[in-house]
Amino acid sequence: MERKILICLIYILHTVHGFAFKPFVADNPIEVIKQFINDLGKKDYKSAYEKTDGKIWGTYESFSSEQAFGCIYSTTIHEINRKPDELGRAVVQVDATYLSTAGNNRYLENFYLQKIGESWKIVKLKVIKITKLNDENYFIDKRDQHRYRTVKIGTQTWMAENLAYNLKNEGCWAYNDDPSNVSKYGYLYSWDEAVKISLPRWHLPSEEECMILFEYLGGENIAGAKMKSTNGWDYYANINISNDSGFNAFPAGVRGWQLGDYIDIGLSCAFWTNKEEDGYGWYFGLIYNTNEVSKGFYHPNQGLSVRLIKD
Repeated sequence: MERKILICLIYILHTVHGFAFKPFVADNPIEVIKQFINDLGKKDYKSAYEKTDGKIWGTYESFSSEQAFGCIYSTTIHEINRKPDELGRAVVQVDATYLSTAGNNRYLENFYLQKIGESWKIVKLKVIKITKLNDENYFIDKRDQHRYRTVKIGTQTWMAENLAYNLKNEGCWAYNDDPSNVSKYGYLYSWDEAVKISLPRWHLPSEEECMILFEYLGGENIAGAKMKSTNGWDYYANINISNDSGFNAFPAGVRGWQLGDYIDIGLSCAFWTNKEEDGYGWYFGLIYNTNEVSKGFYHPNQGLSVRLIKD
């Protein structure tokens, strides 16, 4: 497994003449690498490919294949620094986690960039160290064999990604009715369907369990910074996001209950709990322009994300 993910990351170093897309312009090599890794986490492989020189990194087809970077579906940058230049190339060292269909590992690696025209382009990757992630931080939904990451936060263990089980009924939706959104954002569920979800040793959280989470992360006024994924959020330049908890909340948006419209992907996310009051379901959510956790009640036909907590 470890060898497979290593091949996945360095396969594209073979010399194959490629083709160019519209170049990404950035004067700071660190920002180029941040964008590159975030693009991989968003599965925006075309945008990531733009940041390479399009030659030794292979054609776009090879770059985005399942045998190369196309196997990656989520990324987290832990640390990034610029090192001394080598032979006229900028060197950026990154400590990052890549979750992929080939395996999940934490990498320490050097990216080498060269100024081509107005843009810094990635021309080389050197893997320095690989740390295999503990497979105990997962569980498998036997209904469809989907493998979910989990994370321990204080005394609690939460899903570290959104539920993605297709109920195949009117209370379960892919954002914009587009199945390609499910691999990253999961499905959106009505409250009536969310409270029926039952997996061995896992359940929909209560309000009290959510409040324990927020308090452990410093209080609901700041907990959002430690819960949001470090990629995927739009317009957060002035908001400090760390994902220190590992909760890894992606901005999956919501589905409106009146018109059935889909809104706010990239800007917000909201999660159902098991609490009900006067026919409405209690939720907590995160918004792009603040690290405060929002809370309240939604109509039960609203489509929200689901994160389960371990019994």
